Amino acid sequence: ESEQFRLRWSSNFKFKKGELQWNNGFTSLDRNINQFSSWDNTVLNYKYASQNLNSDVFVKYQVANYLDVISGVQYQYLSMAQEDPYTSIAKESSRFIIADPYFSFVYTSQFGLNINAGTRLNTHSVYGNQWVYNFNPSFSFKNVPLKLMSSYSTAYITPSLYQLYSPFGNLELTPEENETAEFGFETHLLNRKIELITVVFYRNESNRFGFFTNPDTFASNYINERPTFNAKGIEFSLKYSLFKNVTLQTNYTFTEVDATQA
Repeated sequence: ESEQFRLRWSSNFKFKKGELQWNNGFTSLDRNINQFSSWDNTVLNYKYASQNLNSDVFVKYQVANYLDVISGVQYQYLSMAQEDPYTSIAKESSRFIIADPYFSFVYTSQFGLNINAGTRLNTHSVYGNQWVYNFNPSFSFKNVPLKLMSSYSTAYITPSLYQLYSPFGNLELTPEENETAEFGFETHLLNRKIELITVVFYRNESNRFGFFTNPDTFASNYINERPTFNAKGIEFSLKYSLFKNVTLQTNYTFTEVDATQA
């Protein structure tokens, strides 16, 4: 049996050059499983519960005709509980809070240059503070159907409650960190009937989450895979407007993954 309760609400206030928006969500999930055990002819009971509160408030303001800024704070509360014949996890001991202030701006010039950049401070009740960034410039040529695109971003991914507190959990897990860089172009041909997008990318990951099973004891748990993983490749996307309401689209991605010792 599963019972889920979800509540969503939002509000916004618009003013002359911007708006204030507040989005909220709450989810509660309870699962109860009865499973017959042929080992001892008994019925085993498994109970799972989780709660998630997400609140995000931000202000969007137009500084000038070519510049918008966005600033806000996101708050998340997550908890879980598990009760079964083998495990007892109380909600009070398996929860954490994430509070992230963030800031970004969007610059749109008159000569084709566009920049979207921002930063976020990840504040975790268990893992402390970590900054992440993103920078996405692009340039559109006026007399040529060509747009150049690029981006650079970092990410900081903390373990989930299940990866920490479940029977397979590991309280010594460290967060995963990665960075991604991309560069490509977008063009249109045959009077905009054909759209071609090509992007090359590079991604670096460290402390990636993995799952390990001991071959001797068969005990399993989540781990940090110590090698640094690098992935690079290229992606093509082609779209063709065959008729007014008929469009054909195809894409191809080549990815090469390399593992080097950290």
